[in-house]
Amino acid sequence: MPHTHNNVSIEFDPSGLSIKDLASRAEMLQCDSRGDLYSLRQQHHQALTAASVASLWHQQLGHPGLPVTSQILRSFSFQCNKADDHSCSSCRLGKHHRLQFSDSVTQLFFPFQLVHSDVWTSPTFSHSRFKYYVVFLDDYTHYLWVVPLHKSDVFHTIKSFISYVHTH
Repeated sequence: MPHTHNNVSIEFDPSGLSIKDLASRAEMLQCDSRGDLYSLRQQHHQALTAASVASLWHQQLGHPGLPVTSQILRSFSFQCNKADDHSCSSCRLGKHHRLQFSDSVTQLFFPFQLVHSDVWTSPTFSHSRFKYYVVFLDDYTHYLWVVPLHKSDVFHTIKSFISYVHTH
């Protein structure tokens, strides 16, 4: 799989992976796999450089903060000429602060008297190829249902849940 940010290719095979220079095909780093893990251990000190690898690794590793990304880069003698500040919309949104909700004065006496629901989209498909989820929360029991679905199934799923509530 060619990687356009640093002119290397990463090749996976049954015994492990190797990182090769894209132009010369020279092997820069190789590791053996043990099961599902690919343990990168450099036999000799070698510096790899890239222009925007910090933000790329930031996204590929699940948005770790700058200290984590920097530590990972240092552990592989990986030098990056990218500035420390980066612009990640997901991180900016995650750091937004909201006012607290006021305490509820609603009194409930039995399950399903008040059910909260929301439909949300996942940024990635699930293993079963679902991208949408509907969530139902019973305010009395705090029991939660999460239903993976396709967007076209939202209405049917809500109707089915209402039927479920009426029969239980």
